[in-house]
Amino acid sequence: MRGALILLVLGLAACVGLYMGWQYLRGEKRRPVVIGTHLLLAAGALEGLATSMSGAGTALTSAGMLLIALALMGGLVSALLRRHSGRASEAVLVAHACAALAGIAVLAVWVGGG
Repeated sequence: MRGALILLVLGLAACVGLYMGWQYLRGEKRRPVVIGTHLLLAAGALEGLATSMSGAGTALTSAGMLLIALALMGGLVSALLRRHSGRASEAVLVAHACAALAGIAVLAVWVGGG
């Protein structure tokens, strides 16, 4: 049950991320409230993963947690790079999205009992 809740929170973070990506592609400015919501949902899910792993973590939860942590760091690095290099920021943003999607997929397998 706890894994399903974590996956739901990550799914919400992904939906907010997709919305921000759509805004980016349309050339619209992303609002700080939306960015903060995306960050808090992802960080909350990561915290939930960390507490659910205490003692009984599996290889899948470890891999999923690592991918989500990398995605979280990638999003922060992308924001920091945006002022200095737009291309580098976009490359890190693509890596951020790929790591997040891979992490969600791994965790979906974990929740499904794989």
